[in-house]
Amino acid sequence: MNRCGFLLTLCAVMLLAAGATYADTCVLNGLPSDTPVPDGSTPYQSPPVSPTIDEEFIDFDDLDAPGLFNDQIPLTDEYLDQGVLFEGQGEVLNESGNFGISNYSSPNFLAFNTGAGVYPPETMLFDPPILSLTILAGHSSSGTITATAYDSNGSLVGSYSITGLSSLQTLNVEGDDIAEVVLDFTGSICCFDDLTFEQDLEPDPIELTLTPTSITIPPSGGNVVYDVSLVSLIGASYPNVAYWTEVTLPNSQVFGPLTQMHFDLIPFMNVSQTGMTQNIPSLAPQGAYTFTARVGYMNGPYLEDSFIFTKTGVAADGVDNWNGSEFQIAADESSVESLPSGFALLPSYPNPFNAQTSIRVTLPETSELTISVYNVAGQQVAELVNGPINAGSHEYSFDATHLASGLYFVQAAVPGRMMQTQKVLLVQ
Repeated sequence: MNRCGFLLTLCAVMLLAAGATYADTCVLNGLPSDTPVPDGSTPYQSPPVSPTIDEEFIDFDDLDAPGLFNDQIPLTDEYLDQGVLFEGQGEVLNESGNFGISNYSSPNFLAFNTGAGVYPPETMLFDPPILSLTILAGHSSSGTITATAYDSNGSLVGSYSITGLSSLQTLNVEGDDIAEVVLDFTGSICCFDDLTFEQDLEPDPIELTLTPTSITIPPSGGNVVYDVSLVSLIGASYPNVAYWTEVTLPNSQVFGPLTQMHFDLIPFMNVSQTGMTQNIPSLAPQGAYTFTARVGYMNGPYLEDSFIFTKTGVAADGVDNWNGSEFQIAADESSVESLPSGFALLPSYPNPFNAQTSIRVTLPETSELTISVYNVAGQQVAELVNGPINAGSHEYSFDATHLASGLYFVQAAVPGRMMQTQKVLLVQ
């Protein structure tokens, strides 16, 4: 199951396990009605919801392309509005330069010709990352055409290839977090056409993020160091959720769990911890490892994040110690930072005030926030903030030392979401 599938299934199981009514906060497309919840209780029926997958299509036919290579239309940001940036020498040509290749959508395709100085590879960068890519590819001879995909962390997703023919053939790239695809080929002439790719436009309902800070281990052993964060965008509690870690050894054997704990996921949980460590012993083999952390149910759906680290050698002596630090997730809601449930301008304090007062607002999501202060004549006397502000609770100081005593109006605005005003009384 890909990452999107894990998230959707995990979201569904957590909601049902908690008896919540928030099923419309995640997408459950295609989830079978007999899917069991982790404790083996009664299966549930997937509610009808709208898909969040957006499909994009590029056939290059919207460009006024020449028939011969002339450096006029190498692609860069021509399709940036569709979420893809091209970095390469490939040029868009019309059908007069078809090199004997057929089955493309007239009139244009993306072409390469090493004899004309237009060399591969062509790199496509996707933002947001895509879930799949289908592209037509053709060759003037029987050379190999390859698409190599990488995820948002630069890790290899997979390499996909076909034998190029004079008629364009379908080349499929699959994954759940494809941020970069590199197109390459052997031989001299190659053409590509009709790119179709899928993007998940909805934010993940629960996000687990690992950020490595030390990933090279000497032969004598040492600690991999990383930061971890867990954010829930769901307004419900889910008991007894597991967090565990493991490593994949250079020989592809999975070793773990290395650390394991259970906690209650509370509404809008937002916790992070820096400087987490995982000891790699001296006896561990040399090579590239994958460190993986997971949140969910160990025998059911879960979501995960991972990174690669390297051990540069092996020491013959030492202790086989795989101790790792625990993710400190508070069990009670009072010690966990939660995202606000709505937009609000909270009461200023103090009020009445002498010289300074604090203006507080809550934002459930990142927003363009403006906070202005007006006098009784409707004139703006101060602007406390104007721009994008992260989700959370925020406090701003209104310094009125230069103003006359009297009544003032504080206005907080988020376009289309909030317009609130309150009175404050300045007493000098």
